[in-house]
Amino acid sequence: MYGKLVDGELRGAPRPIKTEQGDVFTNDPALLLHYGYKPIITAEYPSDGKSYIDSWAETETEITQIWTELPQTDDDPISDSEALEIITGGADA
Repeated sequence: MYGKLVDGELRGAPRPIKTEQGDVFTNDPALLLHYGYKPIITAEYPSDGKSYIDSWAETETEITQIWTELPQTDDDPISDSEALEIITGGADA
């Protein structure tokens, strides 16, 4: 998948790409790069039971998804994994 970051928001490459010379229908990575669209690298959501928010980091060659942990407050409910540990007494299911 290819896209651009516009004001921090990820936008996928449109089909067709609108240019001054007309519409470009392509899946060619070289042409997508030529028009400013970079490969999008996604990351798995962390599985540690904490809450995260995603953002995107752009380099010269790609756009990468980043997960940042949200701070947990005393008002936050416990995570699923913590609840399971309490219910099972820590025994493996």
